[in-house]
Amino acid sequence: MRTQPVDASQNRRIVAGLPFVEALARRMASAMPNSIDVGDLVQDGMIGLIDAAHRFDEARGIKFETFAERRVRGAMIDALRRDAWPRGVRRQRRAR
Repeated sequence: MRTQPVDASQNRRIVAGLPFVEALARRMASAMPNSIDVGDLVQDGMIGLIDAAHRFDEARGIKFETFAERRVRGAMIDALRRDAWPRGVRRQRRAR
């Protein structure tokens, strides 16, 4: 993974976005099985938040929270999909 330097404005956005990531992770975990750990979702969401801070462009006129929400939620969903069993296997297990 390539590292990128974080400037002061990006760092402020990341720190300010932490409660948002935690709240989103708790909301997503409430609709999932108990085996899903909220801490794992927060960790994956932070990766999305850092990516959003790097890619955010203030000149576009959008709020950072609006821009970051999609990236944070997407990072959480991507991690869940990466760790999940294929759909066919899940379907067969439910059918038993």
